[in-house]
This record gives sequence, structure tokens and C-alpha cells, in this order.
Amino acid sequence: MEGWRRIQKIGYSKRLKDIYLIVRLDGKDFHRLPSIYGFRQPFDKNFHSLMVKTAKSLFRKLEFKPLFSYTFSDEINLLFYKSPSDRKLGYIIRLLPSYTSSLLQSYLSSLRSSENSLVDFLIQVFKTRFSEDVLEYFSCRCSSCLNNFIKKYVSGFPYGQKGFNLRVFPKWEKYGTVIYRRIRKKERLLQKSINLADENGRKWLSRYLKMWRKL
Repeated sequence: MEGWRRIQKIGYSKRLKDIYLIVRLDGKDFHRLPSIYGFRQPFDKNFHSLMVKTAKSLFRKLEFKPLFSYTFSDEINLLFYKSPSDRKLGYIIRLLPSYTSSLLQSYLSSLRSSENSLVDFLIQVFKTRFSEDVLEYFSCRCSSCLNNFIKKYVSGFPYGQKGFNLRVFPKWEKYGTVIYRRIRKKERLLQKSINLADENGRKWLSRYLKMWRKL
């Protein structure tokens, strides 16, 4: 069984200290947005940039900051470590879908202020004590991103035509975008598109988790 499937799905009243907590926010009925805002299908750089901007805003505005975020398509995944009190964390989790929706809605309104199509996110919450489960979870999400990319493009590729070359496509379309915190003299938010499903991507994330566990 894949490691991420061993992660326990939780309610809001469980004790959550000294664990990894994964919060997954899935856009609800986002298939409506291209027709409303003119986003290109199957992938639109402007829409992805707004999802990245929304994820970054969660880092800056949440009292309990994520360690790491991964976004592709209409989903945002947040990774937390060493949770605060159950009550405070439950409060944060209950508000996250509506708060994330309001952030993205404000960014969409900047594109077309006359439009008033509300967006909404669904939430799932998982916990685990093992970094291996975290690696497996994000590897699976990145694999889903890549499979979705291939399915979208291959479905529109002329039958029998050769030359479908993955290398010519932007990395964010294939692998999504990672947002992470880097602390040197001053904390900064950085982003990159990396394949979390291959060996190099898993090693990078493993080193990143180890760095934070030492702090």
C-alpha cells in the first residue's frame, strides 16, 4: 500500500502535536472558470500564477505557517509540522477553505472586476509521524499532475503523429509548483517547479524536511 494512504485522516478534535499535518484544498467546480475569465485550456499560466499567489499569501497571513506548499491544477497542498494547540489548529483548519477562497476570489476580481463568480475549496486533512509518508504523498500528487498533463495533451495529439516531446513544455505544466521557506539571515519564500515523483525531487524534499526538523 502506498505510504500516503497510511496517513490517518482526522477530524478537528484529535491531538496533533509533533507530527506532520497535510492539508489539501481542492477547487470546487473550477471547470467554470475558463469560460468566465478566458483562461486557456488545458493549462493557463495566468491561472496557475494566481494559484501560486494564493498559496504564498497563506504563508504570509496564517498565524501558524506552513513549511511547504505544492500546487497544480485547482489544488493547493499545505504541509505543517509541530502543530499548535488542538483548539487553535482546529480553528485554522475550519477557516482555511473560506479564507483561501476569498484570497483567490480577490485575485480573480483583479482580472475582471465585473464578474462575480464565487470560488470555493473543499478540504481534506491528514496526519503522520513519518517523513517517508510525506515524501510518498507529494510524490503521488506530482505523479497525478504529470499524468493529468500527459492525458490532456495526448488526447488532443493527432493519432499516429510522432514527436511528442515532454522537454519542450514548461515545467509548471508537467510538475506544478513548490513554494517553500528558506531561512538565512532573513526568511524568504521561494518557488520552483520540480518533479517530486523522481529520485532527485524526493531527495530534495527529504533534505528540506531534515533541515526543519533540526530547527
